[in-house]
Amino acid sequence: LQLRYIAKISSFLPKNVVSQIIHAFISSPLDYCNSLFSCLPASAASGLQMVQNAAARLLTGTKLTHGLAPSCISALLTPYITPRPLISADQKLLHIPQSRFKPKGDRTFSAVAPTLMNQLPLSIHSVKSLQQFKKLMKIYLYKQAFA
Repeated sequence: LQLRYIAKISSFLPKNVVSQIIHAFISSPLDYCNSLFSCLPASAASGLQMVQNAAARLLTGTKLTHGLAPSCISALLTPYITPRPLISADQKLLHIPQSRFKPKGDRTFSAVAPTLMNQLPLSIHSVKSLQQFKKLMKIYLYKQAFA
């Protein structure tokens, strides 16, 4: 509901003010409880994802696509660099940061996202095209659910 009101007044405000309003009323409350959201069922999490996508579209005027994530999110996902040559060096794994707070630290975005991405087969997470990634993910998840 707040996002609709923000959308109505956004054409009258500078972009940086709209950004601050979206952050204050949408992003900040969602980020505050982000670690709790990782345990939600997919049906509940999809609603929250739709709100975040709508806020991003309002702010940028476009949909976010593969490789165009905001720098604050991209900074949390870093490639895993092996200290010496290993067989797994060409698997394009992501670095999973060590957390000091085990019960809650392992549920942060910077820990959950690389963990889930690293669990995917190499054929999926090394794809360059978003459309191909979605197609392969759909097949992978279908096999996981019905195998």
